Amino acid sequence: MSIMVDWLSGSIPVYTGKDFFDGMIAEVDREGTPIWHSYKTAPIRGSHSSSFYLTCQTTRHGVKQLRFSGNPAKFIQGHNCFGPSDPQLLLSIVLPDLFRRLGVWCDESIASVKMGNVRLSRIDVTGSFETGSYQSAADWLHSAKGYFSTSHQKISVEDEGVYFGKHSRRRSGKIYHKGSEILKPKHGPSLSISEKHRELLKQWASDKIRIEFCLRSNYLNEFTYSNEKGFQKKTQYLLENPNIKLLDSRYIDQAVPGLEWLYNWKNIDLNLMHRKLIEEKIYISEGAMYAEKTKYNLPIAAFRTFQMWEQGLDPRGHLKKATFYRHKKQIKDILAIDISLPNPNLNPDFAPVIPLVRIIEASTVPIPEWAYQNQLIAA
Repeated sequence: MSIMVDWLSGSIPVYTGKDFFDGMIAEVDREGTPIWHSYKTAPIRGSHSSSFYLTCQTTRHGVKQLRFSGNPAKFIQGHNCFGPSDPQLLLSIVLPDLFRRLGVWCDESIASVKMGNVRLSRIDVTGSFETGSYQSAADWLHSAKGYFSTSHQKISVEDEGVYFGKHSRRRSGKIYHKGSEILKPKHGPSLSISEKHRELLKQWASDKIRIEFCLRSNYLNEFTYSNEKGFQKKTQYLLENPNIKLLDSRYIDQAVPGLEWLYNWKNIDLNLMHRKLIEEKIYISEGAMYAEKTKYNLPIAAFRTFQMWEQGLDPRGHLKKATFYRHKKQIKDILAIDISLPNPNLNPDFAPVIPLVRIIEASTVPIPEWAYQNQLIAA
């Protein structure tokens, strides 16, 4: 399936090679005595002109470690239309390449990756779903923007897509048209890929809607995951497994298989995890599917505004600004409908919303066979 890891950040706790950095930031006192210093991260450009970031740091206990961040698929493939879904495999391919380009080496760091002894601070998991044509994908996203809702996080509807929890330090997501994004210079395939293969990638992406989740350190450190039970807080995991002896709360990371450790991703079905993230964080209501009785639960003033919208009128032309936004929120909370968008049942310019569930169940996209034949996928 076309589920892939699109970004990795984290640290490898052991490094015995020579130091490297891309400059230094330091503070000194008036006499010139150093107070503190920090090495700048070295951007390492791969064979496909995409950069991956690596830095060597010394902890306060005097132990050297590596910190890394980047898009592994773009670094080794030159594109991120599709790619490997195993973060441990990706890092085991990327790290030796980074060492060779820097002119350093550390067998212990490579062994640490192979054992999964890597602490993640961010991982992006993304999946692509096909709609049939470029226009269908654009229409789907355009029409569906008014019907997204999530359990807790704020929705941001922008030109390029729909964001939820955009500035969250825990978990965020984005839904966008990959076929449109890939045409932008910064997001297209690397020029190191032949023109024929770049066109193949653009054609493949043209009808794809992409759903992308970003899991950050605060979330990774708090949650564990199993293919059977989905996401669980570590405390809940301990309650359900009373046989685990926790001598001290400081050792919860060792007692519970949390998402921050790379070795715990080895047995995760990434397709299933992506589906569970969708089920937990996204709900799409078709405008035509709201129940007639539901609208009668609206406050009387908001009900009249909703009737106006149903008839094809724009309430903004008939209400004060504050009143409109108050009614808009009440209607969105109860009916999951955004009245700032035209009624898709009356406006022919708005294509009917394609149910997301149907796309996910019937139209998940496998990695195309020609990607393997043309060596456009790393593994």
